[in-house]
Amino acid sequence: QVVLVRAGHKVFAIPTVMIEQVQKLKANVLENAYQSGKIEWAGRDYPLHFLSKLIGDNEHQPQVHLYTPVILMRSGAYR
Repeated sequence: QVVLVRAGHKVFAIPTVMIEQVQKLKANVLENAYQSGKIEWAGRDYPLHFLSKLIGDNEHQPQVHLYTPVILMRSGAYR
């Protein structure tokens, strides 16, 4: 199973075994997360990155929505 995500005109499939949690954040909560560079969930800090930037697409900027989906990924010891 995978979760499909889109960054600009590209679509990626992320295996669900790599995903800890999918959330929808309100605009003000997301703005606070951008300012702190992380999201806190279940006692852990998750670094916040804009997918387009991670894949080298600097043309696209984050869009403001009432709710924005955010994927918390497993890594290292949390897999």
